Amino acid sequence: MRIFLIGGGHDAATAYRPFVGAVKDGGVKDGPVVAIVRDDGADTNADRWVEGLHEAGAVDVRALVVSPDRPPTADDLDGAAGVFVAGGLTPGYREILVNKGTAWLDPVRSGLPYAGFSAGAAIAPGNALVGGYLAPVAATSRCATATSPRASTR
Repeated sequence: MRIFLIGGGHDAATAYRPFVGAVKDGGVKDGPVVAIVRDDGADTNADRWVEGLHEAGAVDVRALVVSPDRPPTADDLDGAAGVFVAGGLTPGYREILVNKGTAWLDPVRSGLPYAGFSAGAAIAPGNALVGGYLAPVAATSRCATATSPRASTR
């Protein structure tokens, strides 16, 4: 399983390049990267994410616009080389991609590379070590552990 959590930034090509490299090295080489984008009505901009992935070297990218009425399914990822979850309103992505069920992630659990940008990164882990840009000597004192409602309770 290859997971890439991208906190944010303005240089999409640089930020997405490690994920695109993993897709080319370990994915279904001829399949597309499926870019999951939340439906924001007239403000939906799937092209932003598709173009950024192309700039990073992805040849075939397919946008999948999702909503509470149309959450993703595992079938949406059939033949995909990787899955990329875009950024935006984190609670909206969580509602669609977590609360509506996570069976769509079965291909990722089976090894399909996953990248999440901002909201797509925030909703990915059950447990996470969170923090910002930190000096190496201060890293342990300024980070905190967060637990997602999806985390198992053992």
